[in-house]
Amino acid sequence: MLKNYLKTAVRNLLREKGSAMINLAGLTLGITCSLVLFLLVSFLRSYDDFHARRDRIYRVVSQSQGNDGLTFQGGVPSVLPAAFRTDFPEAEAVVFTSYRAETVVTIPQPAGEPKKFKEEAGVVYTEPSFFEIFDRKIVTGEARAGLDEPNEAIIAQSLAKKFFGNEDVIGEVVQVEDRQYVVRAVMEDAPRNTDLPFQLMLSYITIKKEREDNGWNSTWSDEQCFFLLKEGESIEKLKSRMPAFSKKYVGADDADGTQYLPQPLTELHFDDRFSTYSYSSTSKGMLRVLSVVACILVISACINFINLTTAEAIKRSKEVGIRKTLGSSRAQLITQFLGETSLVTITAVIFSLGLAQLVLTFINPFMELSLTLNLTTNILLWIYLLTVTVIVSLLSGLYPAFVVSGFKPAIALKNQISNRNASGYYLRRALVVLQFCISQVFIIGTIVIVKQMNYFQQKDLGFAKDAIVVVPIPEIENPTDSQQGNSKMRTLREELSQLAGVERASLSNTPPASDNIS
Repeated sequence: MLKNYLKTAVRNLLREKGSAMINLAGLTLGITCSLVLFLLVSFLRSYDDFHARRDRIYRVVSQSQGNDGLTFQGGVPSVLPAAFRTDFPEAEAVVFTSYRAETVVTIPQPAGEPKKFKEEAGVVYTEPSFFEIFDRKIVTGEARAGLDEPNEAIIAQSLAKKFFGNEDVIGEVVQVEDRQYVVRAVMEDAPRNTDLPFQLMLSYITIKKEREDNGWNSTWSDEQCFFLLKEGESIEKLKSRMPAFSKKYVGADDADGTQYLPQPLTELHFDDRFSTYSYSSTSKGMLRVLSVVACILVISACINFINLTTAEAIKRSKEVGIRKTLGSSRAQLITQFLGETSLVTITAVIFSLGLAQLVLTFINPFMELSLTLNLTTNILLWIYLLTVTVIVSLLSGLYPAFVVSGFKPAIALKNQISNRNASGYYLRRALVVLQFCISQVFIIGTIVIVKQMNYFQQKDLGFAKDAIVVVPIPEIENPTDSQQGNSKMRTLREELSQLAGVERASLSNTPPASDNIS
């Protein structure tokens, strides 16, 4: 029986090539778009979910009263971690991270000029307790011994190859700013789905004294504190004591009303009030919108299939009449038509996998993502594909199957059935209207987004942005050495000012367009 159904389905699809191709193209496009959105949502939801203790990891964040209401900050004063360890024994481990984005790393050479690399991912000054909280596999060396003394470093495998040409780099030296660090361990590369994209870790104890001299009244967004809550301890209990902690160290007369709060690691990427080291966040509302859009695209493709199939149903009225006359039951006819729909759906899903893979080659570099169609290990992807196949087959095929199988044999054989007197005529008209409404919403939304992007690109900002060049300087301003560091920077500025075509030159700590907040 199944073999007969399959043969009949293939013959009918080959007989009506035009309709079959339109149905196949519509389903393929809808499923492809929903598949890409599924991969995107899955990737964004997976941020830092590979840490085994992620449910007990928190970040200390701060909020204060600004001119426009509450302002939120991911950074904390550099002296906070030590006080936090003392006042909150519920914390199993505490770590401080001081991040430097777009850092110039120098590799000294035995002979000749040293090699210099500008690392977009930057470097982080941190403590050995980082590895007690977060899961970052050490390939060579020991994590705790790699950051417990001044001027030590732990490097990722990719940077080891980039800087030194191999991964056997224990004992090699890297220079950041005016200090040299000895590599004590090699770790795995940071995955793309993390807000802690550290590839070069330097021992924080090297700069600890100079950073802590800033005290409680200095906060930088890239200096953050994380802690691991002990098992069995209540985060709500700890949170209730945070106001007293803030008052104790910041002071009751703080004009900004600074308060410190614990933020779960599981919320880190989805709370756009606070900054992250990846300099990106995605609200859960946006993820829900993307999921709804994916569902709407599939539903729209199903509506298109229903409309086309029921419109073509009139051509199969005689076939239904003959089958019923020969003894076929309605259930058998429904099974047959559902089988045809399932065949089209399965084919569309297969085509969608190939089309999605092609689309990802353009989306990944454009959005700086690493979305993959991993059918060997991604169980969720298999569940999604099977779910889509079943749902689309039922949504697309169930109603047309009931309509076609419901034809009366006598009327069908006399060729007296038309689209208007076929059952569900007004429902089909409603589906057509719904489909057009969905299309119009997407078209209007696309036009609005294009106009908004054009506005961003063409809006007069009050200065000629195309004439401004930002040049990173591998030299920091050292207040204790006003002769060397400052003179080099000022000399560079004066030399640039003398170049033909340069109207003005200025020095700054960070580019005006950076995300740094101090």
